[in-house]
Amino acid sequence: MIKAQTDNEGFTEAYAQSIQQDKEREADKRLVISFRRNPVLDEEATAKAGRPIHVEKDYITIVAPGDKCTAIDRAWGWPNDERRFGHLYKAWLEKNREGDGRIGTPLAAWPLIGKAMIADLAYFNVRTVEDLANLSDVNAQSVGPIMEWRQKARDFMAAAEKGAVSSQLRKEVEDQKARNATLEESLKKMQEQIDALTAPPKAAQPPRR
Repeated sequence: MIKAQTDNEGFTEAYAQSIQQDKEREADKRLVISFRRNPVLDEEATAKAGRPIHVEKDYITIVAPGDKCTAIDRAWGWPNDERRFGHLYKAWLEKNREGDGRIGTPLAAWPLIGKAMIADLAYFNVRTVEDLANLSDVNAQSVGPIMEWRQKARDFMAAAEKGAVSSQLRKEVEDQKARNATLEESLKKMQEQIDALTAPPKAAQPPRR
């Protein structure tokens, strides 16, 4: 009778995992995978800057052909994403470098500019208000007659920054008022307690006959 050997080094478990991964890869080949890059509003940075600040994030869409109920659309970076779809993601990155993960106010979120100019500026890799405002004179001339728009972008950022500072000051004043009110209420209660402790004892009332 042959005795079963003990798998002290985990070979059996590793082999089982390998088989499972092979099956998973075969199943994934039947999926339709696509990627896209979306600007996502950064609420904290927006509050600080006083203007919309977006961060570009990558998304993955997973579709099983023939089954409309299994479509998945979500941000890239979930557990196992790299292992299962990393090779497709890297290939997509190589072909789609236009976003470069930049942070700022997208031109599309700037109400002063139209879609045609947004498309024209995108050709020169100008995609945010910050990009436009920070254009050098030489680069601005190569783009075209946009000096006026560059100044509008700079004015927009300056006004937003000024508004953000004013909002922050107002918030600090309101916070200080709230702290003062709380402190005043605490002092009032403490004074009431002191008055109660230091008040002279009341004279005893004579018994009624």
